[in-house]
Parts: sequence; C-alpha cells; structure tokens
Amino acid sequence: MSFFLSFKNSVDRSRRYHLGT
Repeated sequence: MSFFLSFKNSVDRSRRYHLGT
C-alpha cells in the first residue's frame, strides 16, 4: 500500500506541476 500511495503522490505532484505551468 505504501508503494501505491507513494506512486499516486508522485503522479499527482507531476500533474499538479503540469497544470500549474
């Protein structure tokens, strides 16, 4: 589960960064 959460967080962060740009 921890790994999945970490992956989700990474994707969400990347998405947020793209949206912010």
